[in-house]
Amino acid sequence: MRTVRFMRTWLLTVGGIFLVLDLASVGLLLSPLGRSRDAKQDEFTALRVEEMNKRKENLPARDMDAKLKSARLQLDDFYRDRLPHLDSQLSEELNRIAAANHVQLMAARYERNRTEVVGVMRVEINMDVDGSYANQMRFLNALERSQLFLIPAQITFGGMQQSGLRVTLKLYTFLRANES
Repeated sequence: MRTVRFMRTWLLTVGGIFLVLDLASVGLLLSPLGRSRDAKQDEFTALRVEEMNKRKENLPARDMDAKLKSARLQLDDFYRDRLPHLDSQLSEELNRIAAANHVQLMAARYERNRTEVVGVMRVEINMDVDGSYANQMRFLNALERSQLFLIPAQITFGGMQQSGLRVTLKLYTFLRANES
């Protein structure tokens, strides 16, 4: 009986040792130390790609002070070159474009509105223009190419007149509220 007890104890001890070795082997395989060289290389490559993507995402934020300064200068140039300071500048430009394209401005109504942008007033321009169809198209193209910032919003054909076709235009633009 003693031998049976001894054998049982010995087998349990050996079984316990094998169980501990199995658990250690599983732990080693699941740990970073137990991975193969290919698995480590794949993980390194994936992490490197992720790092490069993160750098690309953060790249636009670099030199932000210089970009903001450049944007302010461009905005100042836009305001100075494309937005008139006086209503008369707007009227002069519209009359100049009309004369150059052989159309007649019959009526022009200007309505100012406040904007959320400080120093800028929105102006809605409603005008009736008479002229031939071809001249009307040239006039519209010239408005779009004008140095002033003009936004065509609505065009309504009003029928034929003695001088040709009558068109009612609605345009939007902006005036600088104060000279800077």
